[in-house]
Amino acid sequence: MNKNQNEIEMIWEAGRIRFARWDSGGLESAKALLSGWFYMKDPKAIKATSDWYSGSNSLELLLAAKINWIWVTFSVGFSMHTESSFHAELKEFITKCHEPGITVTTYMSMVNLFIDDMRLYEPRVDNWL
Repeated sequence: MNKNQNEIEMIWEAGRIRFARWDSGGLESAKALLSGWFYMKDPKAIKATSDWYSGSNSLELLLAAKINWIWVTFSVGFSMHTESSFHAELKEFITKCHEPGITVTTYMSMVNLFIDDMRLYEPRVDNWL
């Protein structure tokens, strides 16, 4: 067994999981604004949320807190067309998390649906509903 496998196995030993929900990014900001979340009226909150995966010190915060497993948002209910640039940003962040051994779980909402965007880019959506 190589060193990396030993480190991964240690993460899963009892009491060694340090988990954080780490969902944010541009899609989460858009969802929050469209959903009317009150705290997203502050431009600083919008910027901080939007830059969470790409332009912030997010990974450094995880490492400093010794977090070894996170949950990120993969989809918030927009079309794949609209979410595709975010997916590329998230993929890069996940790759960076994997380097020091952080496990990443992705969340995909099956109930959120921004219907105007879906109808524009995925006209079959009405058959799904």
